[in-house]
Amino acid sequence: MATPIQIIKKDFWDVNHFTFIWAIDESNADETFKSIFNQFIWSQLIFDLWLLAYGNSKFIWYLSKMYEYVEEKNWQMYIVNCIEPIRDILDICWILAIIPNTMSLNEALINMWEKEEVSTK
Repeated sequence: MATPIQIIKKDFWDVNHFTFIWAIDESNADETFKSIFNQFIWSQLIFDLWLLAYGNSKFIWYLSKMYEYVEEKNWQMYIVNCIEPIRDILDICWILAIIPNTMSLNEALINMWEKEEVSTK
C-alpha cells in the first residue's frame, strides 16, 4: 500500500513550485516524481520541503536525477524551506552541497531571476 502524499503545484511566472505534504518513500516515490516530471513545463523548478515529514534514499535519488536533468538543459532548480530532519539527511548525502537551497521561497525566486537576468545579457 502506498504512503499517501499530496503535491501542491503553484506557478510563479516561469517557475514551477512544488510543495510535498507528508512523506515520500519507496511506495510512492516513482509515481510522485513521474507526476512532477509530467507537470514540469518551464525551465525553473523549486521543491518546497517544509511539510515533508520523511524522505528515503529513493527520494534523494530522484532529487539528484531531477537536478542532473535541469543542469543538462542549463535550467535552474532550488530546494527551499527544508525542515531540520530532512535538511540533516540531505546534508549528509551532500545533496545540499550540490543543489542550490534557501530557507525561503522569496530568496530562491530572487536568486533565479537574478541569474536569469545575468545570463540574458
